[in-house]
Amino acid sequence: LENYGAERAPHLIAEKRMYAEYCRRRTYLSCWHASGTESAAMWQLYGGGAEAIAIAIRAGQLRASLPDHVELRHVRYENLSTTFISEGASTDQFFYKQRFFEHEREVRALLQYQPEIRSDEDLLSEWPDHGLLISDTRLLAGLDHVRVGPSAPQYFFDVVTELCKRFEVAVPV
Repeated sequence: LENYGAERAPHLIAEKRMYAEYCRRRTYLSCWHASGTESAAMWQLYGGGAEAIAIAIRAGQLRASLPDHVELRHVRYENLSTTFISEGASTDQFFYKQRFFEHEREVRALLQYQPEIRSDEDLLSEWPDHGLLISDTRLLAGLDHVRVGPSAPQYFFDVVTELCKRFEVAVPV
């Protein structure tokens, strides 16, 4: 800020916040738990009740199943009060979380739509709804298995098994 002058500081801060919001509105994430074993904490936090499933895929297969323009990275767990997040890439901010989330061992697939910015109005514009952006069956073909939540009733297990058969997802349930 010393190079820009104290009087410009509020404008620069407001501009940075506007750009961060612009990036957030144009970013889609798919979050994955990077572990070879199940976690009771993850089922409890993200399972949303007894009727939950988790899909398992190897990291290399996940990368191969995603389009090239989708970024895949491990989340970094830092003290965000003291960690500087690079401004080099508009996607960097989406790969950091507070340290107390480290148990998640998260990997994120990120898709970001960044049209050219010509004015402040462009920064405020909404991303038109294009529907589902990634609808590729390569992801389904690469699955290792589908796991039904540990407290799911038998009928739910049967429904998941039937859906996998119907949609030709040939993996163990």
